[in-house]
Amino acid sequence: MGIARTLGRTLLAAIFIFSGLEVLAKPEGRAKAAKPVVDAVADVVPVTPRDPVTAVTINAIVHIGAGAMLAAGILPRLAALALATSMVPTNGMCQAGRGFCWY
Repeated sequence: MGIARTLGRTLLAAIFIFSGLEVLAKPEGRAKAAKPVVDAVADVVPVTPRDPVTAVTINAIVHIGAGAMLAAGILPRLAALALATSMVPTNGMCQAGRGFCWY
């Protein structure tokens, strides 16, 4: 079971790492799609960034960092919590008037 768990963690982490790297390379497209969600969240939570590019970049950095931690097995539960929490605004962006989306 140890090999299967390690392989599964690594493969799951790879999705987040590569997605985060892709967003860091070209954040403008995702920032445009995220603008309604970023504006709505920024009105409710004052410490969040109002600039969509900044918000998308922070989300990408969380995906890369937590994905690397998950792949390496460093605090895997904390890394999984960070990834799951970061998916809330990502899914909110996809559902906010855009329907189901894949990037």
